[in-house]
Amino acid sequence: MKKHTCYAEIRRQLGAGFAAALMLLACTCSSCARGTPSVDSEPAGTGTDMTSAPGEAGGANETTGSAGSETDPPETTEAPAAEEHSVLDGKKVIFIGNSMIYYGGVVTKGGYRGVDTGLFYRICRANGDKTTVIDCTYGNHHLYDFTGKCRTEGCDVGVGGDLLQGLDLSTFDYVFMSESGNNNSNFLTDVRNVMARFPNPDTVFVYMCHTYSYDKGHTKVTGQLEALRRLGVIIADWGHICYDLYSGNVRNPKATVRYVKNTFVNSVSGDSHHPNPLAGYIAALTCYCAVTGRSAVGQSWGDITSVMYGSGSVSYAGYTNKYYTSGNSNFTDVFDSPEDMTGIQGLIDEYVAKWKK
Repeated sequence: MKKHTCYAEIRRQLGAGFAAALMLLACTCSSCARGTPSVDSEPAGTGTDMTSAPGEAGGANETTGSAGSETDPPETTEAPAAEEHSVLDGKKVIFIGNSMIYYGGVVTKGGYRGVDTGLFYRICRANGDKTTVIDCTYGNHHLYDFTGKCRTEGCDVGVGGDLLQGLDLSTFDYVFMSESGNNNSNFLTDVRNVMARFPNPDTVFVYMCHTYSYDKGHTKVTGQLEALRRLGVIIADWGHICYDLYSGNVRNPKATVRYVKNTFVNSVSGDSHHPNPLAGYIAALTCYCAVTGRSAVGQSWGDITSVMYGSGSVSYAGYTNKYYTSGNSNFTDVFDSPEDMTGIQGLIDEYVAKWKK
């Protein structure tokens, strides 16, 4: 306040006629020292996006400018610090597995070993992360099929071919993988063999545990998750979230609808195990948060209608008619309820945190 007092005293002594010249003295005031522009300049922050990233606190808006003089510069708002991107920004990731990944839209079926723009990609983009996603998921295939020679029919390389052929495996920063619906007694060995194919010591591995493993009590898989964690593998336990919700093992405190198995899983002849778009969103967001450490709460889900699901040709609008011929589902009601979605996002944070301890 001392500098403002001196300026006012000089002004009274010299008269209002010298006000314009005295504006030069204003630059010595504390507000100028804090970066307030002159009256002729554009306020700082014009045209700057002031929106924080989902799940992050917004930057504090500090009001600058001096009070008590009609000739003082106008108040302005300082622009917030540049938004930080996550560890996935600029990185290259690959999804290895089967329909337990692609049915729910985490990636979209097809375009094997090519760039994908499914839900995981879209969550990355919504957070400002320019992540390259490669899809290497094949229906009915197992992790051992990715260890060098495919042993299962129904893929583009044929039995004996390499499902990862043509890819420079040293370039991947993150590898997301998921077992099939088998209670595989060699699960841990198969995971190790897949990991061994990626020569870059900095590559990070993530295991995606789906709902079916819990629904069928596949303890030879679920019982090895702690062993994987000790190997340094990040656990994205998305299936446990869905299973616990529809089994009543956990409660969504913000729920407005009742959760049953069909809320998350298909119900059509021959298919009561594949994840639907809601489960796929939970899977993709769990993967993102487990890797980045960001909160799921506040993340958007508006891109769910922009992704193709199931066989790779089913839209969000057409999913219910195709995959619920043996029962109904209220998964669209959950997506339509901000309360339910916020509660589920909170559970994602809780389940991610369990595997970080």
